[in-house]
Amino acid sequence: YSSAASDVYKRQPFDRRFHMVLNLAVGGNWPGSPNGTTVFPATYSIDYVRMYGSQFLCNAPATPTITNSGSTNFCEGSSRTLTSNVGDGYLWNTGETTRSITTTIGGSYSVRLIRGNCTSAASTAVVLTVLPVPNQPTITYSGSTTFCAGNSLVLAAPAGFNYLWSNNATTQNITVTQSGNYSVRIISGTCTSEASNEVSVIVTLLPATPTISGATSFCVGSSTTLTSNAISGNLWSNGDTTQSISVSNAGNYSVRTIEGTCTSASSSSTSVSSIICNQIFTGDASFTNSNNWNSGSVPLTGTDI
Repeated sequence: YSSAASDVYKRQPFDRRFHMVLNLAVGGNWPGSPNGTTVFPATYSIDYVRMYGSQFLCNAPATPTITNSGSTNFCEGSSRTLTSNVGDGYLWNTGETTRSITTTIGGSYSVRLIRGNCTSAASTAVVLTVLPVPNQPTITYSGSTTFCAGNSLVLAAPAGFNYLWSNNATTQNITVTQSGNYSVRIISGTCTSEASNEVSVIVTLLPATPTISGATSFCVGSSTTLTSNAISGNLWSNGDTTQSISVSNAGNYSVRTIEGTCTSASSSSTSVSSIICNQIFTGDASFTNSNNWNSGSVPLTGTDI
């Protein structure tokens, strides 16, 4: 060992196991070179080896500890940062030499502190486990994603997981009655998948409920006209599709309005009745004495009043 900077020999790490080479040659000034009387083999005993100078002693750092930025189990795509307590230098079992290391890989991690030529014992290992993330789910449904108000659409996620929908629902299936974009994530343990592709739902409002105007009674043999306030898209209870209908039969009449694929609620039912109207008669009529009329005939004709 030499502390001289110019010495070609490197300093030896006396806190580790190493070998010393001793010259065991026999001879020299004491006790003299062997001769024909020297008995071989002989025993060469070393009582001790003495080193002088405190510079030969290594004051190893204390065994370090590791702080983990999270739990030892984490999901794919995440990472953990491991940090050693403060030291002069660091040597991780990964070969890194910074105080902190960040990893996305599972495994066993430990660190040693370095002070000068001295290295501490390895820290207690931190074992990290990477958990698999579920695959991106696909939403399934049956029917059109565009429908009229009052209807609904069921969106379904794959079975066997926990769920988080974009509307905060947590069931496997959701029933949609409002327009919007819907997606879902599936959860396995502590790991959550990427969000599914969105399903765009369009709910079309129903047309306004129409009203009916017109006379609700007519004389027998005549008719009345009922009119919807909707200019177009009418469907009457008798099958007519015009804005106005001519009614010559007593009964109940209603109308709906159709816009695209959506049909309004039915109007209030309008009851139409036929009546026998009063008449003034002129023309021929016969009377008898029993009616206390003068006998004879009178010509009669009828007019509605």
